[in-house]
Amino acid sequence: MPKPYTKDKKGGRAKRRADRHDSLDGPGSPVRKKTKADMPRSPFSAGPRPEAPEHRSEPMRRATNVSDLFQDHGEIIKALAARGNDAMIQAFLKLRDHLKYCQTTTPGLDMEQARVEGLEKEHYRRIIYAWVDESNNLERVFAAWDIQHQFSIARLDSLIPEVVSRVLNLLDTIATRTQGVRIARSVLRQSSKSIYRALSNPRSGVCYQTLRLLNTLATLGEGVLLAELKDQFQWDLKSLPIIGADRSKSSYINGRVLWMRFVLAFFCHGDAKLKSAMLDIKDIVPNLFKALASDPYEVVNELLTTIYDKLIVDDSVRRVAKVALLSPHLVSELVKALGKMERAGPDTLAKVKGIPSFEAEGVVRRPVQATPVEGGEAGAEEAVATATDSIADLAERFIMAICTVPGVGLCYSDYGIYSAPKAWTSVEIAAMVQGGPDATEARQSGRAASQGQFLCNHALLRVLTHSFKPTSDERQMRIVVAILEAAPELITPFWRNFSNSFEPRLSLPYLSNTVLALKVLKLPVSVPGTDSPVTLNPPSVATLVEHIIPTPLSRTIMTRGIQHSRQLVRYRSLQMLSVVMRKLGQAVTWLDARIKQQAADSQANMASWVKCKSSLLNTVKRRLPEWPVLIAAYRTCAGEKPAGDKGNGKVPQLRECPLSSRDSSQGLDEQHSLVRTAVLQAMQGYQTHFSDTVTEFKFDVGKLLSEVYSLKRDADAPEWSKSGMARKLDTLCLHHALQLLEASPPAYVKWQSKVTLTSGVGSPVQHSQFGVILLLYLTSRSHDVQAVARNIALNAMTSFGLFDQDAPQHRLASEPEVWLTSLKFVCDDRS
Repeated sequence: MPKPYTKDKKGGRAKRRADRHDSLDGPGSPVRKKTKADMPRSPFSAGPRPEAPEHRSEPMRRATNVSDLFQDHGEIIKALAARGNDAMIQAFLKLRDHLKYCQTTTPGLDMEQARVEGLEKEHYRRIIYAWVDESNNLERVFAAWDIQHQFSIARLDSLIPEVVSRVLNLLDTIATRTQGVRIARSVLRQSSKSIYRALSNPRSGVCYQTLRLLNTLATLGEGVLLAELKDQFQWDLKSLPIIGADRSKSSYINGRVLWMRFVLAFFCHGDAKLKSAMLDIKDIVPNLFKALASDPYEVVNELLTTIYDKLIVDDSVRRVAKVALLSPHLVSELVKALGKMERAGPDTLAKVKGIPSFEAEGVVRRPVQATPVEGGEAGAEEAVATATDSIADLAERFIMAICTVPGVGLCYSDYGIYSAPKAWTSVEIAAMVQGGPDATEARQSGRAASQGQFLCNHALLRVLTHSFKPTSDERQMRIVVAILEAAPELITPFWRNFSNSFEPRLSLPYLSNTVLALKVLKLPVSVPGTDSPVTLNPPSVATLVEHIIPTPLSRTIMTRGIQHSRQLVRYRSLQMLSVVMRKLGQAVTWLDARIKQQAADSQANMASWVKCKSSLLNTVKRRLPEWPVLIAAYRTCAGEKPAGDKGNGKVPQLRECPLSSRDSSQGLDEQHSLVRTAVLQAMQGYQTHFSDTVTEFKFDVGKLLSEVYSLKRDADAPEWSKSGMARKLDTLCLHHALQLLEASPPAYVKWQSKVTLTSGVGSPVQHSQFGVILLLYLTSRSHDVQAVARNIALNAMTSFGLFDQDAPQHRLASEPEVWLTSLKFVCDDRS
């Protein structure tokens, strides 16, 4: 049998090696390769080394039942007082399991089992409380932490922060909070180097446990240490941006989430002064929004909800600081999240406690609703169970809340079509410069004010022009239109900064641009109330014109669109023109009311209001297409050959919207009816506001009566011959055509002129223009058409001079009214 060892200069070490080999592999075993257990120990270690586990890849055995926990606080003191690396590691592992058992609950227990478990856990919590009372503020724990920091013991670097964090969580009660605060201050005072060393190694276990400890310090006692933590923490660590972007772990909780919660704790539990101080720290809060579209729904919901509830709607925080935070770069990150369409199901929504609506107090916003179901209360429960939400919905509601609610976020209450007072604007610009925009933006804002463009929403204008591309996404277009509706003073600078072209062509960019233009043009003219001091004088004509017909929609662009060969392009151009005429009518009506009020009050500035109206009409007229352009467009829609057309007289068909052979005729009829309706609406606006132009070209509106009667015939066609939509469109065209005749002065209509009517069966019949109006009044099935035709007939009969105009006051109706009523009664009786 070979000797277990040989005597040499290293006899003692050889003997220990042989003894170890005999104990593990049997006596006389060959010498093995050194393992980690055989390595020299650190100089501060003492006591025997425990046997190394047989498989080093498996974790050390943890406490799985109550018998493996500490049964008395003296055991904790004895375990932490043991010397040796492995003994210390085992003590902290057991202490961590003990704390974890005290802070967790077992699911699925009945009431009696839960009561018994609660009593048992309370017993083990009292053991921790007793140990803390005798530990002199965890003196042994901090000593072990110093040793770990000095000798870099890998297995203790994450254990100690976790144990301290769990102890502080356990002490966060009314009775023990004083001890917890005292221990937390010791952490800040004694272990800051260990904390910064751990944070300098992102994406590691020690970093995650240290972040959890920081979260515990921030939330302890509802934030009693936040001010000290804010002053003592090194916010300029180079690793903080890396931690904030750490999405490496596949689970929900990662470095980014832990860091985000640490920063948000200052807003959840801090006062206004602390919140403003946190906003003054460069890039700490804005970096939370970086790559927001890459986060899961729970993270985005937690971030946006906390920022909105604890900061945006907190009136105690300076508005300037909040405006500086909501920079174009931050809003751009939110805009990127508008494309994240993944849905969050009911399980996720249950975790985040419902769908946030971002509603400010007193402001009702559009909530997200589930799919409607039937069945009373059961149906309501099913609706909640099937509710879904997405990151795009969250981002859209948040942007709407901060950009479209006056008094919240970026949106200030403005003065509509009036400029903001100079005093208000100077204060706002100074606050904005103080709040953080760069020098270029500050100079641009000052230059705008010096040019008379006084705005209340400079910051919102920067976001509007730098962060959104409204024609690229439906959500962005909806947000931009909502911003312009909430802050109408931005409509003029928005169009001046709009770089997309309205050159008419059949393309998706052109169609998107026209959709945006229609949505913005349909916004009402925003005028302050009559009691506002800014309404003593008329608004700027240039601003009012930009609200009605913006600069990109020039006369050349509109004329090219109306004369385009593609019917869809013509229809979009005519749509914009008809909306412009309708909005011009709103502005003229408001100006007339102001002129009437000035005249009643005998005020001296009535002449300025009259001049404003005249300048408005003249400026708008210079931007509109010529009247013959509309006449040619109507004749093209009606099937007539336009003047100067040398072709075969055929009407251009809509080739860009292919239809099946069965529905092609009805589809083309509907398309022509839509275009014809838009033309008639535009012509009616011309006749109302620019009647001198119509008279100048000597256009007899009565010539449209032959086309009007054919529209009546199409509208009254039987159901089997035309679709319901086509008949409705024909009725609408007929109504607008009659409104055009009603707006025309009766003296300029040749009522005795003959008009050829085609009934569809038999030869054409000639009637006078007045006779056609009577036929429409007597035979039309639409009550609206009958009412308009009756008004036209009354105006025409009054202009004839055949009836008594000085009717006695005791009569209920004039002679023309009596005559028309009797005629209608006789015709109805015969039919």
